[in-house]
This record gives sequence, C-alpha cells and structure tokens, in this order.
Amino acid sequence: MQVIDGMEDIIHRGKIVKKEIEASGIPISTIAKRLEINRMTFYNKLNNPNMPLNLVKKVGEIINFDFSVHFPEDINRTTSKGGEPLPDDVEGLKRIVQQRDSEISQLKDQVIELSRKLIEILYKFYCQVTKANTMLKRH
Repeated sequence: MQVIDGMEDIIHRGKIVKKEIEASGIPISTIAKRLEINRMTFYNKLNNPNMPLNLVKKVGEIINFDFSVHFPEDINRTTSKGGEPLPDDVEGLKRIVQQRDSEISQLKDQVIELSRKLIEILYKFYCQVTKANTMLKRH
C-alpha cells in the first residue's frame, strides 16, 4: 500500500494486471486459456483489488512481465523456498501442509521397508558367513 497525505491508497492488483495485459497485446482469452479458466472468470479476477498474488505471478509469466515492479514485497513472498506458488489463503496453506505430511509419511514407510529388506539381506549374509566358518573349522 502507498500512503498519500495520510490516507491509504489501496493498490488494485486486478487493474494493474489488466493494464499490463493490454500493454502486452496478448488477448485476455489467450491468457485465460493458458491459465485454464474461462474468460469471464478471469475478467472477474481482474476486477478484484485483491487479486491473488500467485495468479498475478502466473499472468506475469504468460505476458513476460515482472509484477514486482508494482508490488515487490508482495510478489516476492508468493513462492516457497522450493519455488512453488503459495496460496493467499489459510486453507491453501493447510492443503500444502497436509500434502507434505502425506509425502513425509510415504517416505517414512519406504525407509522402514528398505530397512527391513537390508536387515533381511544382512541376516542371510551373516548366516552364510557363519556356515562357511563352521565348515572351515571342521576341515
């Protein structure tokens, strides 16, 4: 947000995005298609002063424009360390955490299974070495 004469001037993300789309010359319908949403839904999103930052960033990628020129602090926080878009809402963050928890659980199960297999292989090897040593002692 910008402060002008003590009053907050709220940045209308949708209007800024629409202006840059017009400057790019790429039709709205083309961008909507690339975003895999219908054109009217995209127009509704452009009318939103709080257009989701991850959507702003996606549009920027399509029209080859860096929206951090208009709101650097906001755009820079829309990706995780892995470069994935972060949702603007708590529910979206909860879904990401649940997905990561599920991935961690699957990896944990894989590690346990591989550990069991390793123990089984080592036990068989131990048995063979013990048997070979016993046979050598007899001769």
